[in-house]
Amino acid sequence: MHVHLSNSLPMQQWAKSHWPGAQQFEHTVEQFVEKMNRCQPRIHKALIFSFRSLHSESPSEMRKENDYILEVVEKYPDRFVGACLIDPSWDERAIEELNRVVKKGLRVVKVKFSSVHVPANSPLAEKIFREIEDLGILPVLHSDWSNWTNPSILGDLIQRFPDVKTVMQHFGLTESHEAMSVIKDKENIYVDTSAVIHPKNILRFVDEISEDRLMFASDTIKGYEKTMPQEEMDRVLNMGLPDKVLEKVLGLNAAKLLRSVGVKI
Repeated sequence: MHVHLSNSLPMQQWAKSHWPGAQQFEHTVEQFVEKMNRCQPRIHKALIFSFRSLHSESPSEMRKENDYILEVVEKYPDRFVGACLIDPSWDERAIEELNRVVKKGLRVVKVKFSSVHVPANSPLAEKIFREIEDLGILPVLHSDWSNWTNPSILGDLIQRFPDVKTVMQHFGLTESHEAMSVIKDKENIYVDTSAVIHPKNILRFVDEISEDRLMFASDTIKGYEKTMPQEEMDRVLNMGLPDKVLEKVLGLNAAKLLRSVGVKI
């Protein structure tokens, strides 16, 4: 449910400069597919979106990155589900780009408000979410501890759109306790397991909220892998979840959610 791809050399250079401890650099999608194949259990399909357009230098760059995602999905339709990624700071141009890629078949959008210091409960964020609601697509939102995308601020936005199913990535990172309280009374919020700081709260989520709204994710970047897919997989496998729940977390929940917004999977 969480893979970044980019064919941009500047993006690869940026990743190297920000994470010099990177163990591997994969320069082709084919190599990434091989990593999916080697993971145990094997990763059959991944949700992919760009990374560079989180803070794009221009609307045309944002468009170019999303076109690359479309190309990858066309080449590997059985392995990847594509998602648009928009830079909310471009306002109307971001909304135009969202509509463009939806017309080309993408049914998921990733928005990371914190990358451009836009609070997720701001009028601009609500404007973008209104468009997402009208298009009937799935928003995937980065969550963390910041003043732009902590769980409470995201919850403030999401509660205004109770009919929009929304994924809160990372389960709030360090703020998973806060995420639990925000999510508890909002049945339209789903969470993923990527880079969760307090894994025990994953078990709490299953016990206290729902086993049907939790999804495995690796947060893997082609070009740099901050968290390797196998490491993230092993964390989930070793949490002690019952086999029935694991089956849901490792694929069934994501497949059901994606189908609900029109993704053929």
